[in-house]
Parts: sequence; structure tokens; C-alpha cells
Amino acid sequence: MGTPWLKPSAEGQSYDETTEATSFTGGISAPSAAVTLLQSRKIQAPGVQDPRSFATIGDSHNAYFHNTASSVAPFGSFWYNYNWILYWLQFTGWRFFPVGLFAVGGKRTDEIIAEQLPALLALRPGFCIEASGTNDNIQNIPLATTIANTKTIYDAILGAGIGLHIYIAPIYLTVSSVPITTEKAKLLLQLREWKYDYAMRNPGVVIKDHHQISVDYASATASMLETHSYDGIHTSPLGAYMGGKAFADADIAALGPQRSLVPEYDSAVGVSAGPATDDLRQLYRFPGLPG
Repeated sequence: MGTPWLKPSAEGQSYDETTEATSFTGGISAPSAAVTLLQSRKIQAPGVQDPRSFATIGDSHNAYFHNTASSVAPFGSFWYNYNWILYWLQFTGWRFFPVGLFAVGGKRTDEIIAEQLPALLALRPGFCIEASGTNDNIQNIPLATTIANTKTIYDAILGAGIGLHIYIAPIYLTVSSVPITTEKAKLLLQLREWKYDYAMRNPGVVIKDHHQISVDYASATASMLETHSYDGIHTSPLGAYMGGKAFADADIAALGPQRSLVPEYDSAVGVSAGPATDDLRQLYRFPGLPG
């Protein structure tokens, strides 16, 4: 079975970052019918934690997944191909599904604690994808404060029994056309090292390091490749694709092959109705699920 909604183009063709559709190999066009199917297939009920369910908190590196500040379901606007999460879902075979999208662009770590963390802890998804630190850096928040706030976020997530996936954004190139300084880049690299150390000390925490994938090794500030960004801070479709594909490959290697959450794709209608059963355990096995 092929990957749903993957529409490759001619080899070597460039992508156009000014449009929603991409023309590089791996560009995605996701029919809106998929949203309804994904939501109908989820089996998480109040008080029941499904390990395949996830929520997002953080800044625009996660918020661009759904491209809206309203954050919570319905998820009709979350298909946005400038963000890595869409590609990660694509290449993992849609085995995970979102139940809460709380990330909002421009937020610092202290704002994430006050405005997003309570909703996440109340929802208690299987795992959380967290992205933060860029706005603290841009707004000159001391690194020690950022680390203390980030630790508060991570400790609360793990303490609630929620899995933690730490997204590390590429180092930005510019803010309002002003290039990043070497000192600010060093602070982001130090924060990155702290996040790796936290993951090492807390088994089960997953690092999704987009910096490692998109870094320009010729850059004096270790910033991201220009082709991987459309505005100097956020990923272009190419950068998003490269990150999402790499993260998916790593997760598949860790979890093993499974059946897709979306079992079939019909180009005429978007998606098929799929199997008659609504019990996803009949489609595949996942660690922690009975049956």
C-alpha cells in the first residue's frame, strides 16, 4: 500500500514556496476528507489515554502545523505544508492523530507555562510535541530563565504520564531582515545541548532535532540553510519535508512497521471509508495497547 496523499513530481523540479502546493518530490496535497476520517478513527475517550494521540504546545514551529490560533478541534485548517508535522504524519503512515493543538506563534516559555500547559495536562494525550526557545532568544530572555522554564514544562509533562517529544528548531537566519548574531546563535546551541542532556537523563524522551537536518555548515552562526526557510525563521516546504521525513524514519525504526491509520487512498473521493470496524486495534498493534 502506498503512502496516502503523496504526490511526487518530476525529478529535479524546484519547489515554489509562495504557493500551498509544492512541486519538489514529496510535495503533499491532503484532502480535507482526511480530517474527518482521522477524527472518526480515533478511539481515545475521556479518561482513557491512547498512546497514538498527541497534542502540540509551544511556538510557531508547532503552530504552523494547524495555521490557526484557535488551536483546538475541529482540525479543518491543520494541513499546512510549511510545517514538519504534516510530513512526519505522512511518512509514519498516519499512525498518530492530534487531539489538541495548543501551540501559538510568538510565545515564550513563560507564556507556554501560563497559557498552554494547563490545557495539555488536562487533556492528557499519549504524548506531547513541544517546541520552544526561539522567541525567548529573540526577545533576549536570559538563557538561565529559559532553561528553568523549559524544565518546568518538561517535568510537568512527564509527571502527568504524558510522553514527551522535544522539537529543536533550526537556528534562524534573520528576524525582520536583521541577521542573527553569533552570541544569540551560541545561546541557542547551549539550549540545544541542555535539551539533549535532559533527554539523556529521562529515558523515553524523544528528540526531534531539526537543527541537525537543516544546519548550513558553511554558516558562521550555524544557521539553517536558506533553501530550508521561507522567511529566515520558519521552514520552507523543502525544510519541512526534510525534517518530517527524517523524524518519521527514526520513529518507524524505533516502533517497527505497522499498518497505516488511513488504510486506503482513493484519488476520486479523497479517502475511502476504510475497514468496517472502528477498533483500530484490528488494523495494527502499538506498544501499550491491548489485543
